[in-house]
Amino acid sequence: MTPYDTGLDRNPANFQPLTPLSFLERAASIFPDQTAGFDTALAASLEQVSDANARTSGSALGRRAAAVVVALRASDGANAVPLYRPVTSPGVYVATPLPVGVVWGKVKPWVMQSGSQFRPPPPPALSSAEWARAYNEVKEIGGKASTTRTAAQTETARFWEMTGAGAYKEVIASATRAPGRSLLQNARLLALASMALADSYIAVFDAKYTYNFWRPLTAIRNGDIDGNDATALEAGWVPLIDIPMSAALADPKNFLRDTLND
Repeated sequence: MTPYDTGLDRNPANFQPLTPLSFLERAASIFPDQTAGFDTALAASLEQVSDANARTSGSALGRRAAAVVVALRASDGANAVPLYRPVTSPGVYVATPLPVGVVWGKVKPWVMQSGSQFRPPPPPALSSAEWARAYNEVKEIGGKASTTRTAAQTETARFWEMTGAGAYKEVIASATRAPGRSLLQNARLLALASMALADSYIAVFDAKYTYNFWRPLTAIRNGDIDGNDATALEAGWVPLIDIPMSAALADPKNFLRDTLND
């Protein structure tokens, strides 16, 4: 496996103290109000290292590793000002909350070459039969008042509504508690999974705001302006699941699931 670009010594003898230190140094910079708890956890971890030289050199290397990673990510674009411009006509009201993840597709990936590396193809043309089929399927089955959606379909939709990044992190954490796993193995697993999850979000939001495609609620309530005679407007349509504040097309849950499965 290719190491992440830190340029630091990877002597296995230093890994035991390095692992908690590199994590805790970074965590303390993000959550300074929890520093006391991190210090307690660090002390407990270092007590397990009997070799004083390894403890000293590993501790120094852990701090350096944390500093290097923080520096590498300092200008990754995650804190850029969102410049999303809502589409409107002069004087016409549009919803004022800005959508989420606008800048995330431009963030420097951890592993991918760019946010566009795995960009999916564009949505179908609004005048196409493919668009009409998708439109009418969502309109019929995806509406809150649908009379054709089965109980199993509703349960499935509710299940996937709840499976965001938090759920997958719990799955990953449970794997670290398997018998026989070392601290180094768990640190590697958590690091790789976190980088993969971060890159999947970058890929998702690259696709979302490259195409900036409307949500079903907008599309179905404006079915008379898409230029397709097979998409009838339904003025009062609302979806079963509350609408996320982001453009349509790419679903983070699918990206997260497929990323971790791979």
